[in-house]
Amino acid sequence: VDTLITDLKSQQLLSMAGEKGSAAAQQPHGIFVQPSSYALFAASSYNAGDTNNYAIAAGPGAMFSTTFPSTQVVFAKGDGAVSSFVNGSNTITVTARGDSRVLTLDRFGAISTN
Repeated sequence: VDTLITDLKSQQLLSMAGEKGSAAAQQPHGIFVQPSSYALFAASSYNAGDTNNYAIAAGPGAMFSTTFPSTQVVFAKGDGAVSSFVNGSNTITVTARGDSRVLTLDRFGAISTN
């Protein structure tokens, strides 16, 4: 869970600061969630064929699920807000060893866990 939270915040920061720390390099960044992995990407939506995507596998026995539309969280270029935010469709659940943790993102990208 901690790694996923760190990756979400890193993707948000990249969307605000740009890859090289300059506003000229800003672009949307996001995370695409699958049951056994998630992928980090730099675009307004996930493209499975992009060789710059970075996949992170779930640990042994861990699974991911999400209520985000198209199973992706995209942070807007510039302000880092969650693109196309829909309240009620804004969670990622991590399940491992019979325990589930739910990450809820608000429209600004702040994360709460339970």
